[in-house]
Amino acid sequence: MNMKALAAAAALFLATACTFNLRPGADDADESVAASMKRMEIVASLTYRERIALPADAVVRTRFERIDESGAHRISSYDTSLDGRQVPIPLELGFRHSVGSDALLTMRSRVYLDDTLLRDTGPVLLDATRRSADLGELQLYTPAQLGLDSESTELPMPERASGNEPGWMLQIEGDRSARLVRDYGQVEDSLQILQLEREGGLVQVFARGEDTGIVAAFHSRICRDSATGMPHPWQASVQTLDNGTLNGCGGSPQSLLTGAEWHIEQIGDTAVPDKIRMTLLFDDENRLSGQSACNRYFADYRLSGESLEIKQPGATLMACAEQQMELERAFFERLPEIRHFDISADGRLLLKSTDGEAVDIVAAKPEGDA
Repeated sequence: MNMKALAAAAALFLATACTFNLRPGADDADESVAASMKRMEIVASLTYRERIALPADAVVRTRFERIDESGAHRISSYDTSLDGRQVPIPLELGFRHSVGSDALLTMRSRVYLDDTLLRDTGPVLLDATRRSADLGELQLYTPAQLGLDSESTELPMPERASGNEPGWMLQIEGDRSARLVRDYGQVEDSLQILQLEREGGLVQVFARGEDTGIVAAFHSRICRDSATGMPHPWQASVQTLDNGTLNGCGGSPQSLLTGAEWHIEQIGDTAVPDKIRMTLLFDDENRLSGQSACNRYFADYRLSGESLEIKQPGATLMACAEQQMELERAFFERLPEIRHFDISADGRLLLKSTDGEAVDIVAAKPEGDA
């Protein structure tokens, strides 16, 4: 055997030693049945941006699943021992399946050290009609980046998500159906929800329509609309079979305002002393009320897709110490000028009269309500 042939044989041995079908699915059990199924070859590369080395004895576990009305079913799974190798990690995998037009085909790669999850691609939607797919680089995320390590959030299930360039909108209609509108209303698909998954701060929706299928992921973190800057409670991405991945925001901006009484900490450049109580309470009926240093107040507010407007407030007529009255006057002067709101990285409410960096009113939720 010449040197080139010997090298090729050695490379083939190493490749098969590192990647193997550890737990073949039911579809692989019967060779006669498998022969009648569709075969797909996958080429991909796993990577991540952080310069943190993976443990030498970590293992990549790649799983292929069929998602239908009865749930998720494993088709095939492969384990790849890293043996000290680092990203990018190449994958060349093949499997047989019987996924039809009433189901979805997904792939998911995870990096484990023993039983500890280190990295995860999340579900990757595959086109079951194709014989092969070059997926390019797939990002590996930490459990924290995906929200898998967080406790279940009290935020409501997102009913709507949308994005820009191109314009799209996904409407979740109960737990059985959804509607996807794309290309600024030019394309509309009715979808049947096959599965809903919720783990920590991550919600995933698997749905199938006549002409396309989707995997939608909602991450419980502040997302700002790319056109208006309006904050939303969910970061959203929608993988589609025929239109790539759509990115945008989900949930209602109003849900960020309501649900708790905000304690005002600062008005303009003036900090509110701890002994003085000033609050904001937004309700679902577009009413605002609270304590304004001295008096109780009430006002109407309007939240559009681009702005927050607060009407001139009414208040009781008590008289208090001068410091309280000065803070109250400053508060009442600024409140009708508010045009925007945002949520800071530490969860504070920022009310602004312009769309710039200047903040007119800063408020925080009481401990335990964050």
